[in-house]
Amino acid sequence: MTEKRKNINYLLYTIIITLIVFSLFAFKELLGSIENIEEDIFQTQAHTNEKNMQSLMSDKQNSTLSIALVLSQDRSVQNFLLNGEGVKVQMEQLSQLLKEKTHYRSTWIHIIDKNGTSLYRSWTKKAGDNVLNVRKDLQRMHQNPKIMNTISTGIFDMTFKSMVPIFKNETFIGSVEVITKFNSITKKIQADGIEPIILVDKTYKNQLKKPYTKLFIDDYYVANINVNSKIVDYVRQKGVERFWAKNSYETMDGYFVSYYHIKDIDGKLMATTVFFSPLHEVQTGHLDYFKNIALVLSFSAIVGFVLSMVLIYNYLKRQEQVNLNSVLRTYNQKLKSKIKKEIENSRKKDIIVAQQSRLVALGEMIGNIAHQWRQPLSAISTATSGLQIKYEFGNLNKEEFLELTNGIMHNTKFLSDTIEDFRTFFQKDKEQVNFSLSTLVFETYNIIKALYNTQHIDVFFDLDESIMYRGYKSELSQVLLNLFNNSKDALAQVSNENKMVYIKTYETKEALFLEFHDSGGGVDEQYNEKIFDPYFTTKHQSNGTGIGLYMSKEIISKHFDGDISNQNAHFVVDGKEYFGANFVIVLPKV
Repeated sequence: MTEKRKNINYLLYTIIITLIVFSLFAFKELLGSIENIEEDIFQTQAHTNEKNMQSLMSDKQNSTLSIALVLSQDRSVQNFLLNGEGVKVQMEQLSQLLKEKTHYRSTWIHIIDKNGTSLYRSWTKKAGDNVLNVRKDLQRMHQNPKIMNTISTGIFDMTFKSMVPIFKNETFIGSVEVITKFNSITKKIQADGIEPIILVDKTYKNQLKKPYTKLFIDDYYVANINVNSKIVDYVRQKGVERFWAKNSYETMDGYFVSYYHIKDIDGKLMATTVFFSPLHEVQTGHLDYFKNIALVLSFSAIVGFVLSMVLIYNYLKRQEQVNLNSVLRTYNQKLKSKIKKEIENSRKKDIIVAQQSRLVALGEMIGNIAHQWRQPLSAISTATSGLQIKYEFGNLNKEEFLELTNGIMHNTKFLSDTIEDFRTFFQKDKEQVNFSLSTLVFETYNIIKALYNTQHIDVFFDLDESIMYRGYKSELSQVLLNLFNNSKDALAQVSNENKMVYIKTYETKEALFLEFHDSGGGVDEQYNEKIFDPYFTTKHQSNGTGIGLYMSKEIISKHFDGDISNQNAHFVVDGKEYFGANFVIVLPKV
């Protein structure tokens, strides 16, 4: 074999080995990226389970409270507290109505006088005993009569309790308490293909003298009566302590397992909800497909490289008498062409991966936005319950009927508009309409007004009613709703007398301005430049996703050619000074 031939063979072998090593390294990196995507999917699923449970519990508390509020205003209940006149038949009819017409099949009603004496219990004939000494929550409410919404564990079960004080001529005469259970919540979760089990802390075992479900795993009470028996056996087999007070998520024996903690009125851990989902359903099918495609592409690339080198080798063998420099120039030219082609193929694969990542991000974004739709849905549920109960008691007048039905129609239309709006968010052919800026502010506030009233948040409007604007009305409403929600969360830790939101509109020759102030203390200066970044949030992970302000920035900048910014500022309402965030929206005039 000539020296020239040896050099050619050495060169070919070196190139083949290099390309194989390069392909294996690229394949390893690709698998690492897939593992990261899978980790993101697991985190998103765990966060979705947590948010869904939190939302369902909030809806249940609001519905329970709405029933208690209606009963507190009923004259027959007031007369029963004052004169002892019979109310039992009406309460039994209401309980039966709730059982037949709603999801609340185990709703209990309890009427207590101002001295703490139990006058009526819908679930038993027992009456006349004083419950004030054994109920700490009732002691707090009677010492300072105001509405209380709690989750607690008693002798029967872990339940939602809504206690509403009743007054006659501004004199406290007693209270009405409505009690509901977790069963309707876990039933809705099961409808999504997830099997939940609610484990109550073993310290409550002695307190649960008459457990509703009669089911314990070791000393832990199972609070949902519709729990899957296979899940009970699995938890018992693995050991219940393994699932208690856990955080985050894990995978085991074909299950994806995540957790949600329920705390008592003092903030102590009272129960852990464990969600069991089939692992193969959580893992998206396109990941396995993507792995197979990556393997096929890598293998094909290696085979292609080897075959190409063999062809080049055979060609060089036939052209052995050709000048070595000419052969090398030909080879180099072909190698450059192949490298260019491989770079182009790599670029295409990068585009596919980027599109997949974008779809995952959009899916999470839509999931979080959909969570905000539960507020108007809750308002519809509350209005419907109030309408039904008032009708059954015969105290529904025309004005109340029109107010409640108009509220339902308005919230339904807002949901429809919002769904359509976000469906076409990235399209450019959306229809613009003329609308009043002040009217839009009031319409958006009405969506969240009930929550603001519950949290004692005052709103002061300084609006120029003459300002008209042409643009995407539903999208601007979504931005305002995000700001209302942010202010609500920021004011959660502020005392009631200092909760204030101030909204002002005005215009110049070039633009319209909307200022949105709140008294929540403002945004830390070190975070002020980051609050509009995607997934950045200063809230606790259970309350914030970092999507709201990012979406608001995208809507204002891309669909209005405007700007939104924040600058902490002082503001004055009725002679009182406040301090907090001030979001300013600038909309250029067309």
